[in-house]
Amino acid sequence: MFKRTVILVAVLVLLTVAGAGSSMGEGGEYLELSLAESIRMALENNGQVKLAQLAVEDAERALEEAEDQAEEVEDKEDVLVGLGMMTSLEAAKAQHVAPRAAEAQLKIARAALDYTKRSISLAVEKSYYDLIKAEKTVSVSQAAYERAVVQLNTAQASLRAGMVAKNDVLMAEVQLAKAKADLATAENNYRLALMQFNRTLGIDLNTPVRLTDTAEYEMVEEIDLAEVIEEALQTDLAMVQAREGEAVAALNFEYTSKYYTPNVFAYRQDKYALEQAKVKLEETRQDTMLAVYQAYNNLKTAEANYHVLTKSVEQAKESLRLSQLRYEVGVATSLEVLQASEALQRAELMALEALHAYNLARAQFKYRVFGLSANGSYGAGGATLPAALAGMNQNGLSGQGVGTYGNQ
Repeated sequence: MFKRTVILVAVLVLLTVAGAGSSMGEGGEYLELSLAESIRMALENNGQVKLAQLAVEDAERALEEAEDQAEEVEDKEDVLVGLGMMTSLEAAKAQHVAPRAAEAQLKIARAALDYTKRSISLAVEKSYYDLIKAEKTVSVSQAAYERAVVQLNTAQASLRAGMVAKNDVLMAEVQLAKAKADLATAENNYRLALMQFNRTLGIDLNTPVRLTDTAEYEMVEEIDLAEVIEEALQTDLAMVQAREGEAVAALNFEYTSKYYTPNVFAYRQDKYALEQAKVKLEETRQDTMLAVYQAYNNLKTAEANYHVLTKSVEQAKESLRLSQLRYEVGVATSLEVLQASEALQRAELMALEALHAYNLARAQFKYRVFGLSANGSYGAGGATLPAALAGMNQNGLSGQGVGTYGNQ
């Protein structure tokens, strides 16, 4: 009789789960997506990519304009030189600094476009793994719920047989209520993860999807840390920004120092801008290296944690099996079984979290998005030259300098 009751409850639970699964995609239609397809869709739909591409096009236009104006100034200066007149600092900067500043903006815009694509790809992969983790959390919570149902029925049958006290049934009822609440929370979190995933792809939030890739453990290939750091120092958006800013500031000061002495305000202003750019470049270099080291440490830590927690799951499963056997023969309490079941659920969730952390750490190296750049503050073509040079106009002069150079 007891076995038939357990089987009936298990069948009802499975039917409930099946019904919930089919309701996720009303009409039986799902959008099946691999990770590669998800990334492609996000890159096509994401407005930040479009803005970054427009920024590149605008920077290309600005460079052409600066070069044309430099040629015009050069022609005018040739006439002045022919008349025995001296050229001005404004003219020198328009010929040499302004085109270089426009070139720097173009390099930054291109780096920003590349970074935006990589960071969006990383965001999609994270969201993809988030959804897989949420789905597996539902499965873990469902399994815990089913165990709680079986344990309650076992306790009720044992109570009727006079083998246990009523307290065993009460504890099993409490455990079942908790498992039910955990399952409801997991299902809600899955729906939120699905909406976030759809938002990342740029599709309707309520679109039902079925992921075709898994998030199983894959050992990462040996990483040449020195090579990764060197690549980051050359291509990281923050580094490109700081390096180009320092180059333009150096060229700007080079021409200022040809026309003015150190006691002139314009000289001191542009020298300060150069020193500021040098400090910024060195700080960015240190931060970039630290970010790579940190990402590498996170990867190795997550990998070690995953292996340890995987073993913990195996141990927890065995402990639960033994507790159930001892309970059936009357040498263990219901509390011991409930505690073993909770321990298994915790171990499974922790292992799932460890795998998720490992996959995200591995993805950082896959897309070469680390530290400072990973916060998105430099994305979508938003990078600029240092503040001291941000006001540089197409004549190669800052807004402040235009009104002062001729009066020094």
